[in-house]
Amino acid sequence: MDDETMKGRQRLMEDEKRIRESELFRQIRPYFDILQKTVPGYLFVTDMKEGLVLLSDSFTRDFDLPGTVLRDMEPHWRPLIHPDDLERYKESIEDVFEGRAADHDIEYRVRYRTGEYGWVNCHGIMGSDTNGEPFLWAGIIMPLDHVVRADTVTRLLNRYVLETVLSQELEREDASGVPDNQRDIRAPVRRRGPPPDRPEHNEPTAARYTPV
Repeated sequence: MDDETMKGRQRLMEDEKRIRESELFRQIRPYFDILQKTVPGYLFVTDMKEGLVLLSDSFTRDFDLPGTVLRDMEPHWRPLIHPDDLERYKESIEDVFEGRAADHDIEYRVRYRTGEYGWVNCHGIMGSDTNGEPFLWAGIIMPLDHVVRADTVTRLLNRYVLETVLSQELEREDASGVPDNQRDIRAPVRRRGPPPDRPEHNEPTAARYTPV
């Protein structure tokens, strides 16, 4: 058995042990397992009384996180958020946990295991018990530039994919040494058109990247 397999098994054992510590997790685990197999995105549920966070398996698959059950997620998650978006994220979370907002609904960039940043939408809601005390913090994080890449009617890229495409183009041209005033981020579009005997239609057409 190699080291990675051993570490994986140890992590699963630790996760199962922590799940048993939470009555809430024991109750919702069957439903959570079904949801994470059918819902796109990343699911999270926090037991506010135990201070434990249950994550869908997709979290550890795509992000640099130590397990699917964490004692506190913030020390692991905040370092993955883009520095330019971190302050907005912190303010939104604090508004919910301090009772100034009913839910957390914000878009920001987060770093994947690949090292690349991608836009996500995080929507979480706080649940309270019969005494009005918060006992549950749950929600979903949706990858905006992975799930919906283009408008289904116009086929134009959404603004999150557009930003990624443009950034990659500029990085490639920076590496190639092309001066700023000579950059051309246009790309040819493949489309069905007239037969080859009409050369005026064979020239590449600049891609129209318009946020939707």
